Amino acid sequence: MSRGEVVLVDPPAPPGTTANRDGAGGLGALVPEEGGFRYPPLALAVAAAALRQAGYAVRVVDAPGEALSLAQALDRLPREVAVAVVLASWATAGADAAFLQALRQARPEVRVLVLASAPEAWASEEVTRWADAWTVGDGDLYAPQAVQAVVDGARGALSPSTLGLPGFSEEGRRDALEGLPVPAWDLLPWQRYPFLTALTSRGCPDGCAYCPYAVGQGHAFRARPAEEVVEELAHVARAFRPPRVILRDPVFARDGVRVAAIAEGLARAGVRLLWECESRPEHFGEARLLRLLRRGGCGSIKVGVESADPRLLAALDRVREGMVPAYLEAVRRAQEASRAAGLPFRPFVMVGLPGQTTEDVRRTAEFLGEVQPSYLHIKRFVLYPGTRLWEEGAPLPDEAAVREWEAILKAVPLAPAPRPSWWRRAAARVRRGLR
Repeated sequence: MSRGEVVLVDPPAPPGTTANRDGAGGLGALVPEEGGFRYPPLALAVAAAALRQAGYAVRVVDAPGEALSLAQALDRLPREVAVAVVLASWATAGADAAFLQALRQARPEVRVLVLASAPEAWASEEVTRWADAWTVGDGDLYAPQAVQAVVDGARGALSPSTLGLPGFSEEGRRDALEGLPVPAWDLLPWQRYPFLTALTSRGCPDGCAYCPYAVGQGHAFRARPAEEVVEELAHVARAFRPPRVILRDPVFARDGVRVAAIAEGLARAGVRLLWECESRPEHFGEARLLRLLRRGGCGSIKVGVESADPRLLAALDRVREGMVPAYLEAVRRAQEASRAAGLPFRPFVMVGLPGQTTEDVRRTAEFLGEVQPSYLHIKRFVLYPGTRLWEEGAPLPDEAAVREWEAILKAVPLAPAPRPSWWRRAAARVRRGLR
C-alpha cells in the first residue's frame, strides 16, 4: 500500500548553462553553456528506489534532462504530493535557491527536503531557508527515513544519528553497502542520456588537497559486494540497454580482488554491457587485471594524473614527498598494461592549480608526450569547499595563464585514438558477446 506520494526534483539550470549536480562527488558543476556534459542524476535514482522499496509512490522531475524551464518544472509537480525532495549542490546553489523559493511560493503546502552532498561544508541560508530539512552524509541511502521525519514535522539538518539509524558513521555515511536497491532509472528520462551511471564503492582514503570526492563521500573506502554489482549491471543491461555505463567510483580498482570478481562475474553471466571506470594509476598496472576488465565489458580506463611536476604533486598531497618517481612510473605501467589489454587509456590533468607555473605545465606536457595516451582530458581546477585548499584560501592563477597552459597541453601528441563511432562499435561488439 502506498505511504503517500513523493516527488524528487533535479531543478533546472539558469538559461545558457548546464547544471551537473551529480558531478564532483555531488558538489556539482555549472557549465556556462547549454548542452554541456552532465551525468544523469544517480543520487535521485538511488533515493527513488529506496523510497519505492519503502512503499512510497514516487515521481521524478529531471528538469535538466528534459530541458524544462523553472515554470515547466513546477507544472510537472503532482497536485497531491506530501514531500518534494530537491537535489542541490554547491556549484548550483544559486539556481537551487531560485527553484526552492519558487516552489515555496507556488506550493506552500508541500514539505521540502533538500538532498545534497556535504551541505555542512557549503550550504548557505540562500538554500536552506526555503527547505524544511536537508540531509547530511549518504542522504540517498536513508531517504525514506528522512522523508518520514519531514512528514512528522522535523526541521533543519537530518542525519542518521538524529534519525536514530544504526550502521552509519558520525558523518552520516553508511558503513557497509550491502543490500542497496537497484537505482530506479525507469522513473527518469534515461533515454535522453548517452550513458547511465553506477557507484560500486564510495569514498577515497587518499588525502589529495583539492578533491571534492572525499568531501562528499568521505575518506573511508566502502565497497559493495561484487555479486551485487554484477546483479545491478545485469539488470541495467537487460532493462535499458544503454550505450554504456560510467562507473562513478573515485578509486574503482583499489581492491583488485573485488574488481576481478566483478569482471569475471559479468563475463560468466554473459552480461552484454559496455562500461568504463576510473582509479589511481597504481591500481591499473597489471595487464592481467585489465584483460579481465575487458572480458567483463570494460571499454576504457580513466586515470587522474593531475600533474607530472614533483613539487606540485607533493604540495597537493597527491603523492608523498619522495614517492613521485614511483607514481609517474605507475602512470607509464598503467598505459603499457592498457595497451597490452587493448583498452584506451584516458588520463586527466588539471590546469589552474594553486601554485602551478608554466614550467610545471611544460613538464607535464613533456611527460604525457612520452606516455602517449589514447585521450587526454584537460580539466580546469575548481576550488571546492571542504578541501584543504579551500580552508587555506589558496590563491588561483589568472585567466590568461590558465588559457596558455591549456594550449600547451592540447599540443601533446597522442597515440592513435578510436574515432567517435568507436563507442557505438564497441557497444555492438559487447552486445554480440564479443569482448
